[in-house]
Amino acid sequence: DFEADFITVNPFMGYDTLEHYLPYLESKEKGIFVLMRTSNPGSKDIQYKNYKAQPLYYEIGDNLNKIAKDYLGECNLSCLGFVVGGTQSENANKIRERYPNIMFLIPGYGAQGAKP
Repeated sequence: DFEADFITVNPFMGYDTLEHYLPYLESKEKGIFVLMRTSNPGSKDIQYKNYKAQPLYYEIGDNLNKIAKDYLGECNLSCLGFVVGGTQSENANKIRERYPNIMFLIPGYGAQGAKP
């Protein structure tokens, strides 16, 4: 059983790894946050690689956004959210504008140095 309200999952093994959690999202009582763009130093090793003339994290976000649209709640936000690291804020506004119906889990505030 899925005993937490939200869990964090990693899409890098393929989007089929999310399928197990989708029935929980249908109830709109549970949710998942999927790694989209993290802010740890090594994130640039993979997530920032150029893919189709944009950083790979946008390709991941665009594909997840297609899935997320099937799980919009009453407030027009999806039960499928993204983890978007807070300490590399240079593209935060672009990411927010690109995915208006997605909740973000933003690690990095406080001791790690991210600011609103």
